[in-house]
Amino acid sequence: RRLVICAGPERSASTWLYNAVRLLHRASQVPCDSYWIQRLSQAKLDERLAVSPPAVVCVKTHEWHDEYESFIHSGVGQILLTHRDLRGVCSSYRRVKWEVGVPDAYVAEHMQWRRRCSLDLAYEDIVRDGTGALRRLAGHLQLPLSEEALQQVHVEVLELKR
Repeated sequence: RRLVICAGPERSASTWLYNAVRLLHRASQVPCDSYWIQRLSQAKLDERLAVSPPAVVCVKTHEWHDEYESFIHSGVGQILLTHRDLRGVCSSYRRVKWEVGVPDAYVAEHMQWRRRCSLDLAYEDIVRDGTGALRRLAGHLQLPLSEEALQQVHVEVLELKR
C-alpha cells in the first residue's frame, strides 16, 4: 500500500507525524513524495499516486469531511493518526491565541479518523519518548532501521522545530 495519510487535529503532533513518516522513508532509502492537502479528494489522491516511478505518497491533513466516507477506508492505505489530551489542546490554543475552548468538531473529526486508522499515536508519548514513537512508527510502516538511524531521524525531527 503506497498511500500513507497522516491525520490528526491541529495541535496534536500531526506535523511531527508527517515529518517522521517522510524522514523514516528517507532513512530507509524508500522513495516518498509528501504533500499537505487541506481537503482530500479521490482525484487528488489518484493524481499523486500516478507518479512515475512509483513512490510512497505521504499526505498530511487535519479535518474529516463527510464525502471522505466514499473513498477513505481501512483498505485505502495506511491511515496514521495523532491525538492529544484535551487539556493540553486548550493550553496550546491559548498559547497561540486561538479559541479558548476546543470546538466540538475537533473531537468528532478525530473520532472519524480513529475509526479508520491503523495506528494512533499520543502526543504525550511522542514528547516523552520520541525515539520510541519513531521505533513504533517505523515498525508499523515495515521500515527496518537501526537504533542509530532512528536516533538520527529523531534529531532531524527535532531540528525541524527550530
